[in-house]
Order: sequence, then C-alpha cells, then structure tokens
Amino acid sequence: MPPGPPVLLVHGFASSAEHNWRRPGWIDLLADLGRETIAVDLPGHGRAPRPASPAVYASVVANVAAAIGDRELVDAIGFSAGAHVLLRLVTLRGVDHFGTPADVRCMQAVLDFLGG
Repeated sequence: MPPGPPVLLVHGFASSAEHNWRRPGWIDLLADLGRETIAVDLPGHGRAPRPASPAVYASVVANVAAAIGDRELVDAIGFSAGAHVLLRLVTLRGVDHFGTPADVRCMQAVLDFLGG
C-alpha cells in the first residue's frame, strides 16, 4: 500500500518552513515514513520574496494552492496562521481534495492514551 498523499506544511506567522518543519525534524520524520512533503514559505517569510505591495499578501492562499498544483489529494498541516491559510484553501478547493486533518488523528490518539 502506498504511504499516502503528499503532506502540505504551512508555517505560522513570523516563522518559515525551515523553522517550523525542517529544524524540529517533521520533514525528516515524514520522509522516513515515505511521505512527500510540500513545505511552503508564505510571502515575507523564510526564502519567499518580501514584496512591499500589500496586494501581494492578499494572494497568500493562491500561492499555497499553486504549491500543490494539480494534485488530487494532499494531507495538510498548518500551524497558527498556516492553519488559517489552510482553512481558506479548503473552502476554495473543496474538502474532497484533502485527507483527514492530522490534528484530528492526533487528538484521537491523545484521547485514547488518556482513556477518554
């Protein structure tokens, strides 16, 4: 069985893909599980351009959508502002293009561990 769809990673405010996902080991962990990762830097963060025009920042969701291209299905994990971007992306692309959110699976594991 294939390991699953690619995992889209969107960092939080004042962070980057490097800081939120690579340094803590998330990208390596997902690679060890055979998962492709798509870690984006939002405009003005990490290696992304730092445009002066506020209009560019209005297209953040479109930039993230472009990062996943025409893939039919991705799992997605967003931290802080990244979660907000993902929620907006789901409303544009439709929930059928996204696997079960990781936080739902993790929350169930935590509840099971705690006996809840």
